[in-house]
Amino acid sequence: CPRLYLNGWQFFLEHAELRPGVRLPCWIQDATRRAFWRHQKLIEGVERMLQGRHVGEDTPEALNARREVVLRDDWELVKLFLSPKGSVTRLHYDNGQAHAWLTQLRGRKLFVCYPPEDGEFLSARDSSSPIDPLAVGNEQRWAGYEHTTPLVTILEEGDTILVPVGVWHYAVSLTPSITLMRNFWTPQTVHHWVERKEDEAARVAASILQKGGNAKLKGRPLSVLQEFCKRVMFAKLKLQIDSSEENHALEGILT
Repeated sequence: CPRLYLNGWQFFLEHAELRPGVRLPCWIQDATRRAFWRHQKLIEGVERMLQGRHVGEDTPEALNARREVVLRDDWELVKLFLSPKGSVTRLHYDNGQAHAWLTQLRGRKLFVCYPPEDGEFLSARDSSSPIDPLAVGNEQRWAGYEHTTPLVTILEEGDTILVPVGVWHYAVSLTPSITLMRNFWTPQTVHHWVERKEDEAARVAASILQKGGNAKLKGRPLSVLQEFCKRVMFAKLKLQIDSSEENHALEGILT
């Protein structure tokens, strides 16, 4: 019968009661949840501004609602891989300028990694490659492959591998295995996620303003309105988010 490979199962979205069993590796600086919290508060502030409502202190109900949104988005990044012997995760790098860590819970898994600069020799198609690193004759079949520098390791039960942003990786289960994975951003890389999400929010807000959300701004070019949103609306809201009250509100969700 066909073998089942559960690739990227967002198990902890469905089973929140088991989340306390997931521990962040102590040697990783994970800025993801803080960035999600700040962005969610920014979005809420933009919505209030566009509706002509006062942007003031949060109510306990608003804090709880935001907490649920942030936790949901954060736990979407934690996934399980349940794989039979021989199952493969094809060669790729993770999107969104994200790092990843993977912990082997059961079984053994072989990883082949390549540094980001090897992408030009991997016949890349966006963030994926058709190359099987374990195949015989890759140097003859794929132009430039001989210039790559593959790094190989085997994860045993309890081992964790860090896959930095842009690193190409391939995996094959040597035995039936269970792997826990999380994508994340560090304080040094989280700006990539923040900028992308703020650009998306600015496009939506600018479209609303252009259609008549504000008489003075109605009909202005979208590019102008997007800059207005980021330089004026977002900047004002960020000053409020940086307050001491905001830091206090974060304490309950960052652990």
